[in-house]
Amino acid sequence: MLYHAGRGGSTRTGTYTVEGANGPTSTTIRQLVTEFSSQVPALDVKQLSYSRSYGTRVEVACLLRHFDAHPEDGRSLSRRRRLGPGREGNGLDRFAREVAHDVEYPERVDERTARRVKAVYSLDRHGRVDGIAPTADAWLKLGEHLTSHGWPATRAWLDEIAATGGDGKARSDETTRHPE
Repeated sequence: MLYHAGRGGSTRTGTYTVEGANGPTSTTIRQLVTEFSSQVPALDVKQLSYSRSYGTRVEVACLLRHFDAHPEDGRSLSRRRRLGPGREGNGLDRFAREVAHDVEYPERVDERTARRVKAVYSLDRHGRVDGIAPTADAWLKLGEHLTSHGWPATRAWLDEIAATGGDGKARSDETTRHPE
């Protein structure tokens, strides 16, 4: 819990923010706090604000799972557009943040989705797979594939990339094992 004294332009003086990383949405936390507030009568739940954060990998995972459930969204959201002089983008990064906002426990990612997330990161033309967020190159390349081929084909493409670790070589856990 974080206390806001009201300095620095804050409009709410003397409030607390219930903060969390991943886990349930802020709406769910607000409902739980309200439900159990009778156990702490001195707590004025109207004076609380709520905040939840999550990492970019979680946002990418939420986006990929969204496309699994709504494959038609891929093409319309991934069109390339000019963002300014010499800059292009497609809005997939922004939509990933929006999708993650409404997902309960977004950090719960199965192994296949985790490999696809890594494949998205590997789309960077310089091979940067361990960055904080996918690069603009990676988002654009994902968007181009979505626009051209749709989500089912793009998902299969990401699975191919994941199977080779992005370098064309089979992953060690997927190579043929010979009995001793």
